[in-house]
Amino acid sequence: MNLEGYFHPETDNYRYWTSQEEDKLKELVLTSKFSFKDIGKILERTGQSCQDHSIIMGLNNEYIYRKYSFDKDYWSTPNLINSYYSGFSAADASIKNKGSRYLLEIQKLDIGWLEEFKRYIKFNGPILKRNRIDKNSSTISICINSEKWKNDLATNFSIIPNKTYRLEPPRNLDKYLLFSWLIGYTCGDGTIHLNKITNQIQINYVSSSEYIIKWIQNFIDLNFQGCYIRKTTNNCFKNRKWNCWHYNLSGIKAAIIIDYLRQFPVPKLDRKWNNPRVLQKIDEYKLKYSHLFKTLNQSEIMPFLPNTEIN
Repeated sequence: MNLEGYFHPETDNYRYWTSQEEDKLKELVLTSKFSFKDIGKILERTGQSCQDHSIIMGLNNEYIYRKYSFDKDYWSTPNLINSYYSGFSAADASIKNKGSRYLLEIQKLDIGWLEEFKRYIKFNGPILKRNRIDKNSSTISICINSEKWKNDLATNFSIIPNKTYRLEPPRNLDKYLLFSWLIGYTCGDGTIHLNKITNQIQINYVSSSEYIIKWIQNFIDLNFQGCYIRKTTNNCFKNRKWNCWHYNLSGIKAAIIIDYLRQFPVPKLDRKWNNPRVLQKIDEYKLKYSHLFKTLNQSEIMPFLPNTEIN
């Protein structure tokens, strides 16, 4: 079978889906009466295989979401934590009008991060696993159907269906919540690393939305003025080959931004924010230019912490 242009040979552990099987899978999924485990028994396949193929076919099994509970008001009142997760969602989640489905799919190696998010939203359902045969990788996801979520995400955080090319930042949020949003977006569509050639810290942002990349550029310029030791230029450009926008920062400015954002008491992907080589370089900069670094006033962010913590 050829999936999205990628060929996978048929083996003892992988057999092609026939058109008849796909029709039956669609019929069973759309009834919302069967789990993927039960569908697998009917089709004489594994439940995981049925789940993976239903995702490829764009099918949504409502049976999964009727069984489980979650915090329906999670996005109703912006705070530091849900602003962080909204930034990550702006990067990596999708919203479907049909069924008001929220889907957040990430790399399998970040399962600890997803389990923490699951606790914050009080979701007692499963983390779904998907083997990406077309890309030889595995992903994990949380999927929730909620009209309330869809409306609150749009109203408070500007996250809407079909946002790829028209993503915008949240509106009417305090700057500290916007910092938290930026941390989440960095975890999703940003990279932090030490360039082996230049020995400089780099932060890179990418998006198909020109608006969001230029907003990030302006937000950083506004809030990190005077943190240069030499004249620099902002590197914001469009990659025409991939039809997406990039914004790159490097050197001491990148170090100051990372150091400041790390002070926020919000979840972070450890592999991005706690890279030992990056932290060592930041310490080197601090020894020389300590006056350029910013300290977060923890008392000022206290009103923006959520009233309840995760269990």
